Amino acid sequence: MASLYLESGTTSPVTPPLSYSLLGFNVGVTQVTQSIVIDAEKPFLYYNKRFLSALNSGLISQAIYDNIINNQNEARQLFEIESNLDINKQLLIDLVDKFLIPNVNSGGTAAEIVEDIINEGYQIIKKI
Repeated sequence: MASLYLESGTTSPVTPPLSYSLLGFNVGVTQVTQSIVIDAEKPFLYYNKRFLSALNSGLISQAIYDNIINNQNEARQLFEIESNLDINKQLLIDLVDKFLIPNVNSGGTAAEIVEDIINEGYQIIKKI
């Protein structure tokens, strides 16, 4: 899988693979944020073992594992892991060009480009 790709939809139905995150932006649209999806905890004995397996195999870091385990509850949630992600703006512009996304100001900041992409109905998925 690519280190950065798009999925159509809002954050509700989009669930990236375990070692991937969703990009977003802060209130002032000055910073790019990175969040993981923590699905609702399921009452199966093996459910959390898959996270431990992902940690042991190096798929996720100890910090991501701890965030998932410590923040699980009965509801699906987005958990912000980075509030000021440094991302190459050209990678975002390349996604816009590849998918011909309209109404994106490629001359803006990375946060503004992320905002425009999301406003056009896409979610940006990034490898952690």
